[in-house]
Amino acid sequence: MKNTIYTGVLVLAMMFSCSESESPQSEYTGRTISYELYAASDNGVPGIVEFKERIDKSVDVIITLGDLEGSAMFPSHLHLGDLSNPDAPQAVLLNDYDVEKGVSLTNISRLADETPFSFDSVENFDGSVKVHLGNYGDAYNTIVSAANIGKNESLGFNLQSVSVCSPDLNEK
Repeated sequence: MKNTIYTGVLVLAMMFSCSESESPQSEYTGRTISYELYAASDNGVPGIVEFKERIDKSVDVIITLGDLEGSAMFPSHLHLGDLSNPDAPQAVLLNDYDVEKGVSLTNISRLADETPFSFDSVENFDGSVKVHLGNYGDAYNTIVSAANIGKNESLGFNLQSVSVCSPDLNEK
């Protein structure tokens, strides 16, 4: 009887210790969509833009680019319309791509005009992504990486058709 009680206590202790050491639930649902970013200039680099659904139904937009060194920050935008439209309004001003960290991470649930944005919106989104070399002047006019996304992905990528964003759209 003493061995049975001891064994029962030992089993209970192991069950409770295991449940406390389990890792916390992921902050993501597991739903992701990725698009290839293309080198959009002589100074350009390819990369990936990934949309990940969070448990709270907001969306993380994660940009990673190829081999870059230094500590530069590259402005990044989610635009309405395809890459060839110079007047395509910014849907969302994304966080700068941080070369040192190797990522731009922006959490969104609404576009700049307050339109709700969810993971289910991504595949049919009439949009594009652009990463600029800098915030002003020639650096702003240099697109480092770009891609048509959502329903515009089928348009593909043509370097000659990538338009520079209107300076009026740069709100940084």
